Amino acid sequence: MNIFIEGIQGSGKTTLIKKLSKDMKSHKTFFESDYNPLELAWCSYLDKEQYNKLLIKYPCIKDLTHKEDQFYVVPYTKTNKQDETFYLEMEQYEIYNGRVSFQKFKEILFRRFKNYQSNDGIFECSIFQNVVETMLLFYQMTEEEVVKFYQELKEVMNFNYRMLYIDSDHIRQNFLQAKKERVNEDGHEMWFKFMMNYFTNSPYAKTHNLTSIDDLISYFELRRKVEKKILSEVFKDSYQILESKQYSFDEVFTFVNI
Repeated sequence: MNIFIEGIQGSGKTTLIKKLSKDMKSHKTFFESDYNPLELAWCSYLDKEQYNKLLIKYPCIKDLTHKEDQFYVVPYTKTNKQDETFYLEMEQYEIYNGRVSFQKFKEILFRRFKNYQSNDGIFECSIFQNVVETMLLFYQMTEEEVVKFYQELKEVMNFNYRMLYIDSDHIRQNFLQAKKERVNEDGHEMWFKFMMNYFTNSPYAKTHNLTSIDDLISYFELRRKVEKKILSEVFKDSYQILESKQYSFDEVFTFVNI
């Protein structure tokens, strides 16, 4: 049984996936930014010409590369290279955040979900978070269009799965706690800085003149609403809502048939 763990940033996804990973030794765990058979967040998706040019410039990517047919997938955050220029350049070859047409974005993801045949994966935010954010923030799709996307995606999913959605009415509180905890070695809130830049530079934020932390949290509330709508309308009998920091692991294990 494949397990998808979703929820708004700061809800506790990583804590849960670490627990499942420890107790489900027969499963493969895919944290966000890992090389992933389904989605491609934090990965450059390159054709042969692009890859060869980058390989000359950054030989460190060779050992990170996964060949998929005529494409090369590089989970570039897994290198120890501390060079902002490197990260910014590799990021330009992701398929998220409006960097490719919606049709290409959809084709790539649908092909990956259709080709995946295993039933032993634990996935952190591999079906909602990065995909939904791209559709809402960068393609500026409506709720109905996003739900339709998932109705079509479900039709190509030929594997068994359960979805665990960590939910909370305290999005602001959880986010501010994550903001405080996710700092670099010097104590700077780099994760928060990244989140604000990511959000305020999106077409959605620019269209609606959204610039503050309150605007970001309001967006998270919208995303939560859309994701719960997808669960109830598309994945009706395959999900469970877990109240953030209040659920029991026994409850989780029962649901995923451990």
